[in-house]
Amino acid sequence: MPVGPVVSSYLDVTAGLIDLFDNTRLAADIDAWAERPRPRDRATNTSSAVNYLVLAIGCRKSDENTAQRYFDYARSLAFESLSGDLGVASVQLFILVTFYSLTACQINAAFLFFGIAARAAYSIGIHRTAVNARFGPELHRQRDRLWKSLRVLDLFLSTSMGRPPATSDLDCTVQYRAHDDEAGHETVDLLDAAAQIFLVIEAIVVEIYSRRKISPRLTEGISRELREWSTRWLQQLKDIIEGTSRYHQPGMVNGACQILCSYYYAVILVSRPFLMVELHRRLSEGGQFAAESRAYPMTGKSKLADACIDAAILMVEPVKDLIERGLMIRAAPVIV
Repeated sequence: MPVGPVVSSYLDVTAGLIDLFDNTRLAADIDAWAERPRPRDRATNTSSAVNYLVLAIGCRKSDENTAQRYFDYARSLAFESLSGDLGVASVQLFILVTFYSLTACQINAAFLFFGIAARAAYSIGIHRTAVNARFGPELHRQRDRLWKSLRVLDLFLSTSMGRPPATSDLDCTVQYRAHDDEAGHETVDLLDAAAQIFLVIEAIVVEIYSRRKISPRLTEGISRELREWSTRWLQQLKDIIEGTSRYHQPGMVNGACQILCSYYYAVILVSRPFLMVELHRRLSEGGQFAAESRAYPMTGKSKLADACIDAAILMVEPVKDLIERGLMIRAAPVIV
């Protein structure tokens, strides 16, 4: 099986959600791994399992049976490796097991495997950028992005399942924003965009849904964060999806679409309580309200209720557009 197309498919599926490797060398590294003999030891098993999982995720589009065989073998190697020393490869390994489980719609399995990835990450200190910096510039960047990938997956899983997250920024020093050193502007980085919007979603879940209370002041604070995010990212993501950006690769397009949908989902979450209140008011007033609704002034609460409906419509539009253009990948975790 040619490795190049499979790795390209892997990168398309994971764009904007996880970034675990030097993507420019990934295909060459897996090619070299496939050609050399592999002695049976725990360190080799871990790296082999990582490569099998990359191939499994990349194969799902064209050959699900082969993908499942790769995954089953890699998973057995993953559990064998747990009795050895933990490292970056261990975190990569269980993130990939989690991601494959998500694409296969096995969300409970994904949640369990992710717990191992999170504990392994904390044990090697990748949540602390000062620790990561000790390994040199290249590994520093890789370890920082590994933590961001963990946070994105964790917040997606915990929000989807209504369960507490396994990671926290309480003791974290990794920055979720990158800047262009020459221009001083934020670089176009889908992983940063995803991490930033999922952090806002985390705040919404904690402040509104966990505490079961909402107020205009609280809503305004979260709405401000959403506006700041949209100012930085909304137009850039739309340009990527529409093909007017220089970042118009299939993976970037699908990654941008999933992140954009996450933004609209955040708007839905923060405005949904006001939609429920507005619906209750209208239904309780019955037909009389329908006849006299034009006489009612638009209040802040009714505007937020409308925003919830608008966000739901806007979420569907980019997905529908990519489906019609034949660019939507199969089993995009956020959209599914």
